Amino acid sequence: MTGRLDSSDRRLLVRAVRLLREPVAVAPDFEARVLARIRAEGRGGSTALRWLLAPLTLRVKPVWGLAAAAAVAIVLLVPRQSELTAGPGEAVVTLVAPFPAAERVEVAGSFTSWEPVALERDPDTGVFQGRLVVPAGIHEYMFVVDGDRWVADPLSDSYADDGFGRLNSVLVARVGET
Repeated sequence: MTGRLDSSDRRLLVRAVRLLREPVAVAPDFEARVLARIRAEGRGGSTALRWLLAPLTLRVKPVWGLAAAAAVAIVLLVPRQSELTAGPGEAVVTLVAPFPAAERVEVAGSFTSWEPVALERDPDTGVFQGRLVVPAGIHEYMFVVDGDRWVADPLSDSYADDGFGRLNSVLVARVGET
């Protein structure tokens, strides 16, 4: 299947590539714990099951193996909203965009390098929302409604001049805040 990626697909792909390029920090004892777990699980188990699986051989073209690895990495590395945790100097923030008539709402701000990030629509209320990990500090942002209308957050407590005659919403993210 060949086809062009739309802007949301491109953004998701760019985000996935960025995540895959980030170094992964693991605990110093990670390798020892994994090997100990493999050894512990390798002792038991069904001999019949091992016998059935032993002759199994899969032949996969390298490009399909790479695609499968990328898909698994995206599933494992892209945090689900309920699992977001703030690291040192970060905060988890929840943004709510009350635009029930919109088809799509994204947030763009200093914490996303002004690249729009999709928010999820609540099927019951039509309100869009999203949880993001952002650096602690003061940030400016706007909602992007239906891909072309940039709108300040009507629920924001404060606003700042954007230098173009409009107002950006201001978000104050405190360390560890959720």
